Amino acid sequence: MDGDTGKIGDLPIEPNLILETSPGNGQPFWLFDRPLKPAEAKPLAEALKRATGSDNGTADVTHVWRVPGTLNWPNRKKLERGRSPDPVCVTVAQAWAGELTSVEALTDALASWSTTHAEPAPIAMGDLPDVASLKVSQKAARLLAANDVGDRSAHAASVAEQLAFDGHTAEAALALFLSATGDWLARYTTEERAKADFARCWTKHGAKHGEQRAAWSAMAGRVANKPTPKPANDNRPSTAIDAQTLLSMDFPPVAYVVPGAIAEGLTILGGRPKLGKSWLALAVAIAVASGGPVLGQHCDQGDVLYMALEDNRRRLQDRLRTLLPSVKQLRPDLSRLELDTEAPKIDGGLIDRLEAWRLAAANPRMVIIDTLAMVRPAKKKTQDSYEADYAALSPLQKWAGEHRLAVMVVTHVRKMEASDPLEMISGTNGLTGAADSILVLNRDADGPKLYGRGRDIEEMEKALLFDNGRWSVLGDAVEVKRSAERRQVLAALEDALGSMSPADIAKVIGKPKANLNVLLTKMVKDGEIVKVSYGLYAHPGKTGNTD
Repeated sequence: MDGDTGKIGDLPIEPNLILETSPGNGQPFWLFDRPLKPAEAKPLAEALKRATGSDNGTADVTHVWRVPGTLNWPNRKKLERGRSPDPVCVTVAQAWAGELTSVEALTDALASWSTTHAEPAPIAMGDLPDVASLKVSQKAARLLAANDVGDRSAHAASVAEQLAFDGHTAEAALALFLSATGDWLARYTTEERAKADFARCWTKHGAKHGEQRAAWSAMAGRVANKPTPKPANDNRPSTAIDAQTLLSMDFPPVAYVVPGAIAEGLTILGGRPKLGKSWLALAVAIAVASGGPVLGQHCDQGDVLYMALEDNRRRLQDRLRTLLPSVKQLRPDLSRLELDTEAPKIDGGLIDRLEAWRLAAANPRMVIIDTLAMVRPAKKKTQDSYEADYAALSPLQKWAGEHRLAVMVVTHVRKMEASDPLEMISGTNGLTGAADSILVLNRDADGPKLYGRGRDIEEMEKALLFDNGRWSVLGDAVEVKRSAERRQVLAALEDALGSMSPADIAKVIGKPKANLNVLLTKMVKDGEIVKVSYGLYAHPGKTGNTD
């Protein structure tokens, strides 16, 4: 029963259950006190369709109806009516209280609709208004201006029905009908014939909408099943909230899957090809599914879906055996880690796939998609690169946020270095803009590093070690680099025959002199080296040699 098309009439008897399939649209159910054979059910279904003015599915006794918790994806016709392209979760608007409807009671209630109604009497027409004073919807305007429509009578019926659905009176609709600029109107040989055809169309297809629109208002109240809050003013949208109310609200804390690195929401993991992104992604999946450690942090256990879309089962098995203990008895239980090597595109059913996994999992925590290129939808002709990148990830970000799950998408980085690690992610800023957090795995002269930044994680950069498929954290990248440089300075001073200047030390260890002066001052303060005179430094064990 679609309120956005006007296909809704009054209900002949109170339903036992109502589902809300999308905003303003519902499916009422009558649960019978006894089973019916198709031959007995068919006349009831057809009478119910006529009573409610609903669509053809009502009269189809084999029709498959919506299921609570599943997603309702709009088809092309619904999109053309202005429905959002985002799927809507089917919910229970009026729960079943355990009561059943008597078949006889419904039969009696539908008695007046048990046979097809005769055509209504022709409408009485008053004076026509000036079309300049009438507002026309975009859809009605397109119908009025259409050319080459084929069946003129069928098109005229569509025009009359749309004008009625838009709320026009018969007089206003006729005035607009006669003002049509499309060539279909010129196919009437006289204006009287056009008026006569309009009257036929309005009587058969249009007049019912006025009554049905009023009936839907009553139905919508039952479907909503809750009072509508009064807005502070007519201009405030339902999503707005005043700051004082927001301050008084309590929200659960952010859920971290890998503390300090991966939180609920959408995370992008970018890295160069063959650097070890997939090894890191699989290590994270194992840690979360088993409640084990990764990146120096312990993870709370939960269900994980890892989509290894560039691998096959044999390679996945090899990698699992590499990362897990060789002794089977020491391996963790990985029954909560689901692996898949195939997935639909993001705009071709991926969200449905993720939702099915979420509903089946006992404690869903994380989804890993490796890689983005395998699920990314094709760029539309009307999109620029930024719009295409942002639109590609938005459904994943929305789904993750709605269910407070972590979704990590693996992708590549540019070949060229960038001052800001986020700029290394391959693509436009639309990708990083759609994500909640970004992780960049990179390798430079100091070794591999993992940089992270996001809405719910603090900026961090860790120095890593990669050994036989396993990633481990050495510490904060700055501290690790400083420690390595200090060891280099101590080694240079220990090997020297005497004291050394900053320029001498920089030449030996291959570092810029400008970067070394600050480090030498800190090392003197910490007692690691000795400043023997102005601009000269020595190892603590060789302070006797000052030449």
